[in-house]
Amino acid sequence: MPPGRARNDRAVDRENEAWRLRCKGWTQDRIAKHLGVAQPSVWEMLKKAGARRKGETESYVLEHIGQLDAAIEQGFASWFASKKPTQRKRETTDEEGNVITVYDLVERNGTVSYLYAAFAAMDRKAKVLGINVADMPQEQTFTIASLTGEIAERRRAYDSRDEEIPPADTGQPEAGAGGGDTEVQE
Repeated sequence: MPPGRARNDRAVDRENEAWRLRCKGWTQDRIAKHLGVAQPSVWEMLKKAGARRKGETESYVLEHIGQLDAAIEQGFASWFASKKPTQRKRETTDEEGNVITVYDLVERNGTVSYLYAAFAAMDRKAKVLGINVADMPQEQTFTIASLTGEIAERRRAYDSRDEEIPPADTGQPEAGAGGGDTEVQE
């Protein structure tokens, strides 16, 4: 096989991989990191892969569902993040007039609008799939505790998705993982 053809086949394979990951709900930034390329390159890959699939309704539906899944997971992830305690920095003076910096730990209950966004995306996904939630039996009464348990389970399932896809071989060493960041408000 001529070298140019092999290079083209590899490019098509990477475009298809980018498309597959996008259909699973991955963001373009996440795909770029996984493939070891810049985000604009991922956009081009998706554009080319999408052009090859033009007219394929199933592919469009899968992409739409993947995007809804990403919105659902992002809503839950944002809600979890909004529940984490944060530090507030303030300056005060002691009895001698010296300025001292104090960090207060602020407990947070979470921003419910993130949950609403996730649930709205879940409703939209049900419509795309043709599921009429209103026709389903509504025997359960939801409480914050039951929703929190369901959200935690969804988060564990989402986190385990990363383990399903091995990292791309980019020929570059992996960058070290960052440490735990603590949000500081000033």
